[in-house]
Amino acid sequence: MDTYTLLRSFADSWWLLGMVGFFIGVSAYALRPGSRDIHAAIARIPLGDDAEPAPPPRPMPVLQAEEPSLPIGCRACPRRLAGKCTHER
Repeated sequence: MDTYTLLRSFADSWWLLGMVGFFIGVSAYALRPGSRDIHAAIARIPLGDDAEPAPPPRPMPVLQAEEPSLPIGCRACPRRLAGKCTHER
């Protein structure tokens, strides 16, 4: 029996039973008798008023970019294109 056939037969039989058991367990835990008050309190969270308003968001810091040092005679200098380049003078 090769690996694929073995894993396929396991998935067809035991994996299905395990998943059904997990579903029943989670459902029983959520619907247990003592959890009604907990679920009711959690359901009211979005509707409740906050004790104090949230603080305003802080502004993002502005980072200043440094002027890159360009080699003398740089033909790709942005200041050269504007006519203000001093590299070639």
